[in-house]
Amino acid sequence: MQRKITTKELKIKIDELRAYFEKYPPMTSEESSENPLNKLQVIESKLNNQEYKIAVVANMSAGKSTFINSLFGEEVLPAFNHATTDCATFIYSEPEIEQRAIIYFDTSAGREPVEITENLKKEIKLYAQKDEEIQDSRYHNVEKIDLYYPFRSIQNSANDEVDSDNMEHIKIIFIDTPGPNSTGDDYKEKHQDQTRKVLNEANLALFLFDYGQLDANLESDKQGLWHTIKERKDKDKNFEVYFIINKIDMAMNDNFKGANDIKDREEFAQFKKQRWGIHEAKAIEKIQAAAKKHGIENPEIYPVSSFFQLLARDKNQSWDEKDKLDLFRKQHFERLDKTEDEFIDYLGISKLESDMNAYIQKSVGDKVKITAESRIDEVYHRESQRLEEREELLGQPKEEAQENLTKAQHFLNNESHTMRKKMDGEIVRIVRQYTDSIQEIIEERIEQNFTREVDTITKKAIFFARMMANGANNNAAKKATKKADTTNIDLSEKEKVSLDSSTNQKQLAQKVNTHMQGYIVELINECKRDYTNVRSDIKNQYHHFQSDFDECMRAYQDELEKALSRTLHTKTQTFKAPDIDYADTAEIKIKMPESALAYNFQEARYETYEVSTSKWYNPFSWGSSKRVREKVADAESEFTIDCPALKRSINESMKDLIQSFENDEIKEHKDTIEKYKDSSTKLFEDFEDAKREEIRELRNSVKEQEAELQKLKSQWRDLRDLTPHFHKEQ
Repeated sequence: MQRKITTKELKIKIDELRAYFEKYPPMTSEESSENPLNKLQVIESKLNNQEYKIAVVANMSAGKSTFINSLFGEEVLPAFNHATTDCATFIYSEPEIEQRAIIYFDTSAGREPVEITENLKKEIKLYAQKDEEIQDSRYHNVEKIDLYYPFRSIQNSANDEVDSDNMEHIKIIFIDTPGPNSTGDDYKEKHQDQTRKVLNEANLALFLFDYGQLDANLESDKQGLWHTIKERKDKDKNFEVYFIINKIDMAMNDNFKGANDIKDREEFAQFKKQRWGIHEAKAIEKIQAAAKKHGIENPEIYPVSSFFQLLARDKNQSWDEKDKLDLFRKQHFERLDKTEDEFIDYLGISKLESDMNAYIQKSVGDKVKITAESRIDEVYHRESQRLEEREELLGQPKEEAQENLTKAQHFLNNESHTMRKKMDGEIVRIVRQYTDSIQEIIEERIEQNFTREVDTITKKAIFFARMMANGANNNAAKKATKKADTTNIDLSEKEKVSLDSSTNQKQLAQKVNTHMQGYIVELINECKRDYTNVRSDIKNQYHHFQSDFDECMRAYQDELEKALSRTLHTKTQTFKAPDIDYADTAEIKIKMPESALAYNFQEARYETYEVSTSKWYNPFSWGSSKRVREKVADAESEFTIDCPALKRSINESMKDLIQSFENDEIKEHKDTIEKYKDSSTKLFEDFEDAKREEIRELRNSVKEQEAELQKLKSQWRDLRDLTPHFHKEQ
């Protein structure tokens, strides 16, 4: 097996080549992308700035903060029983990094970022919480936290188990997403969008589940994490997901139920040995089944005990916490004669770290180094090829060399323009084909996810209003609506809804009105979340576009190569197109639908009339009367849903949303394609300019043929004296 090259060795190759080109300056301009020194700078920059993003996500509270703290080996992030994290925290882990945090605020706050270096853990705890949970306004309106803090073992070159030559330049970015159990629709929507965006940027997702709530975790997919993860795995071969069963130590209680009734010590130990690992295995099987249900085969599953791993690593824990760790170790490991290694294996964190390190090295470190080595060697061999060309040219009779240079110059100034026009025409066709294709995808998805959903949203809103009018609270009404069959609701007529008579009906009507409008916004946001999955289809189009575009460029390159090889006896270098920068899905803004609910209160109706009070036996009463007021109609409360008006209102909101969004979305993708086209064609312009400069320089060299040949021999000697790695067969 061929030995893998290290980052250190790659840097030696770069330094040697850089020194060579500083001694023999390239003919190309300093600004040109064809300049070898610029190419080496780009290679070195990518080598020094390898990034790997790991997103920590959960559908429900699963102890994310404690899990991440166990990787630190100390309590850095705030960890409470309720959802605390109100913003995404980006954790940058590098060896010997300066421990600090940068706090970014919502643009509406009008505040500059704040850097924290003192009392870091205390300040992070305050900035990460929800605004309503903390009185001091300086901790409000936090949008994002960048935390610079090294993990204990993950890709940390200070760890003896990690090869520092290979790993020291990979920057690990852990992203702790906002808490999923946040209350309030505004928080839920904000946090779901943040989590989805983070997942689409991550290289690896750690999907956490709480062993104690595993069934509930698997039933709930409020944030659509399963769907988003499946989409990423299908479309991105370099994306991976690890399923983490946190709090696995709780399985001990399930395994050993009834053990305390056993009085004999040997029988007690035997009972525990026989039942060891039963419920841990069941938990793994549940995750496997859920993953298979969502189309994910052979999932990577890690049962871990973050809490006890943190206690084992953190030297600053209280005596009470240390006692908890000692008791857990004694009860379940020492009494069963299990070793310390078995205890560490059970906690699971060390295995997870080891596997993550190996995976990151394989998926990032090795790939980046292989690419870097290839491009460094390309620079070397291109220079070697250039010297061969010069040597061959200068070895020709002076008149023949000058004639060949004149032919090459004439070709670049004339025939190549015709070829370029032909290529430009083909590029225009390819660009138009894929911009039209992406536009069709966007329009079709908008029709599918928005326009066609108007009737469904209207019917769900009506059913929701019925449930609330009958006394259900907001959450109960939503759950009932989600399960209900609303297809038979008639949208062509107004619908009268009876109000719960046990409450203030006017207040109830207002409450229904308010909550129904909020529910409609939620339903439209669900449409938006479904739409954002369009990025997978668009990425496919980008992939095909890049393939067709590069094929067109290569065809032009082949023609150029044939023409120049007849004059300069040269071979053009391989064209490297830049990686495309995929446009993000544009922001969708929602307009609240106007109310289509009406509440009318008709007071009780009374009639007044004269009634005779005369008595036949009392002459004095004859002709007398009194006025009587009598209720002839009860008070009426009428709550009406104007179904056609509600549908029109939602439809208008959809139109407003689509009009403000569709053009921006299409333009963004068109701009991305144009940017790629411009940057790619610029590389060829640089190549042609470099060739023209080379021809001019060669003309001067031919005039001083003998002196130039001697200079060339010296240059050859210096190039061949570089590191032996350059001399292997390609």
